[in-house]
Amino acid sequence: MNDHRTTARRPDSSGLEVALNALTIFQGYVQQADSKVNTLLVVHTGGAVAVVSTLGGRGDLRHPVLTWILLAGFATAFLVSGYHVTQALRPRLDPPVPPSRFAITGLADDDGLGAIGPDTARWDPAAQRIEAWSTARLLSQIALVKNRHVVRATPWTASMLALGMAAALTALC
Repeated sequence: MNDHRTTARRPDSSGLEVALNALTIFQGYVQQADSKVNTLLVVHTGGAVAVVSTLGGRGDLRHPVLTWILLAGFATAFLVSGYHVTQALRPRLDPPVPPSRFAITGLADDDGLGAIGPDTARWDPAAQRIEAWSTARLLSQIALVKNRHVVRATPWTASMLALGMAAALTALC
């Protein structure tokens, strides 16, 4: 028989590796939410362009009252959906608590409050673990906020498309 010896990896006693893996996972959640937002943005913009290009400059509406009512609903849905899409896109630059070198604000000193520098105390794996978990928590909060706005924007975007199509049909038929 073959004697296959495996060397067991020493576990990371500080938990830093787990914290960094969690940080990567939560970054993925933020990216996934951003992809959903981008899809909504394309649909949102495309719907508006379709309605404007179909109805823009038309003076001879077949059913003007119904068309204007549908367009008012379209405009309302457009604004509400746009608000939630914008909120999901909005950058969030709040630093994590406690401060972390793994966050976007971690090494910058733009605010004059002092960045987390490479001092020797901060190279401690336990301190790095705490910083990584604080950034992971921040990323999870960002992903949650983005996804909540996606959930709120989706029905308004669908309503916007339906009302826009109905307005175009009533104007043309």
